Amino acid sequence: MTGATASVSPSSNISLFNPFLTAEDIQGTMKLVLLVMMTVNRVNQVTLSIQQAKATDKILRGMLDKIGTPSAFESLRKELCTLSATLAATLSAKRHFSKKLSERVYEIDPRFLLFEFCHGLILREAQVKLVHKLLDEIQGGKSVCHQMLMGAGKTTVVGPLLAMLLASSSSMIIEVVPAALLDFSAGVLRERFCSAIVKPVFTFTFDRYEKVSEHLLCKLQTARFLRAVVVSTPSSVKSFMLKFLELSHILNRQKNLTEEKKEIKSAQKRTIASMLGISRKPGLSWGELTKEEIDNLRRQLEYCDKILELLKGSIEIMDEVDLILHPLKSELNWPLGLKEPLDFTSSRIGNGLRWHLPSHLLDAIFCCCGMPVLADIADSKAAGSILDQLRAILDEGFSTLQIQKSPHLVILSKSFYE
Repeated sequence: MTGATASVSPSSNISLFNPFLTAEDIQGTMKLVLLVMMTVNRVNQVTLSIQQAKATDKILRGMLDKIGTPSAFESLRKELCTLSATLAATLSAKRHFSKKLSERVYEIDPRFLLFEFCHGLILREAQVKLVHKLLDEIQGGKSVCHQMLMGAGKTTVVGPLLAMLLASSSSMIIEVVPAALLDFSAGVLRERFCSAIVKPVFTFTFDRYEKVSEHLLCKLQTARFLRAVVVSTPSSVKSFMLKFLELSHILNRQKNLTEEKKEIKSAQKRTIASMLGISRKPGLSWGELTKEEIDNLRRQLEYCDKILELLKGSIEIMDEVDLILHPLKSELNWPLGLKEPLDFTSSRIGNGLRWHLPSHLLDAIFCCCGMPVLADIADSKAAGSILDQLRAILDEGFSTLQIQKSPHLVILSKSFYE
């Protein structure tokens, strides 16, 4: 009955269990269920207040015994201030998800009330406002990021509450957390959705060595149908995206190899060597996959395409977003294709030109300052001519140039670059 209060059509759900109830009976029953839930919530609030009052009374009695010791008394006084403030906040706590319509008439969201009832907690005003803000942004098709302090309930309250409110049969909820928090976050969600609000909690793990199977597709489709919550890590999501790119790259390469092999064969038919049977095999076709392997890759690519459609239509909740989106801590490097050397690392004139080039360019500045040229340019007339022109410019044009010579440092004024 309590779970039916959060349903879109509670009357139709209750009539499935008892078709003999009239509409008035169902409406009256739901009102009574809501009143019972509110009463239970207030009982939980009173119980919590009594526990905090006992703790405060214990501190007060301890202060009487520590009057003669100033250091211990001061420590207890600070603890008493904290406990008394917490007790006052608990006693004066309100239902911040209710709205006053008129005198003695209030409107409440039963989903917030159900969340409080199931877990015996009191939603704070900041938490309710944040959830409403996030819901408005998501319904408007926008992405939103919000910063919360530690202990404000982002993992235990805000995240599960958003998952409960946003889950539907058309959009899957996927929560991405750091790898160290995967088990903890999944455990919190399973604890939250195990009583009146029942939701399965799945985990999505993937790496580059796994094959994309139909089982993975069916798992995510089941999660969307059951309005479940899928918990994953950034590495798993990125690995799946890169697996899709790798499969596309391999199939595209096989297509190019097949076409090039046909072109080489058609060209060999017109040569004397091919007529004599002494032509070489085309080297580009090495590593060509078999038909069974290509069919397997195509099936995996089809599963990837369907899974990506599910992910595109889902709603992602990221916990610890500063760590997940950190450009240095969350980057996933995945080499793909043949190994190619960096530009200017190997050439016909020698290796290491990539690192020699900056030093060679700086030699011109040092040369204009009267220092010896370290690079070997004795055989280059063009380099010598350029250095002579630079010296002439410095001698004639820039009278305001200030150059500070040092064995390790040369500081040039702005006019030099102008």
